[in-house]
Amino acid sequence: MPAIRSLSIGLLMLSVTACGFHLRGELALASSLVPVYIVSDKDKVLRQELLALFELNAIEQARDRNIAASVLRIDSVERSRRVLSTDTNGLVREYELAYTLAYTFEGSDALKQQNTISLKRELVFDSSNVLAYNTESRFLYQDMQRNAARLILLQLQSVK
Repeated sequence: MPAIRSLSIGLLMLSVTACGFHLRGELALASSLVPVYIVSDKDKVLRQELLALFELNAIEQARDRNIAASVLRIDSVERSRRVLSTDTNGLVREYELAYTLAYTFEGSDALKQQNTISLKRELVFDSSNVLAYNTESRFLYQDMQRNAARLILLQLQSVK
């Protein structure tokens, strides 16, 4: 019985590694781009998320722009909401929340990369529970900010 179990585990591990699966490791930036100085006056929560991700992934942050090898600047942040559906009485039943940001990444050697990230979430509206709607919309925006910070870091990882 132990031999069958060991064989099963071995075959499982072989099949998982054979398909190219790897555990997600730390995100790393090219050494020529580190330390990074972050400029974000538009969204304090996004800045905190970026700083936390940099710390978690051991990416050096510059506290002064003069010693930075590269600069990440959040150019604009926009939150919006649009009606997705209404009921038969014309009352809103569902919203689409959107979070869009534009950023510029400047490194040495005249490297300048501008990108836009746009994230959307759907939110069901219940007029009898407005307080829950406000709380859920706040949580959804926070989730989009976390996702945007991770997407920025993933995009910066591809910069050479």
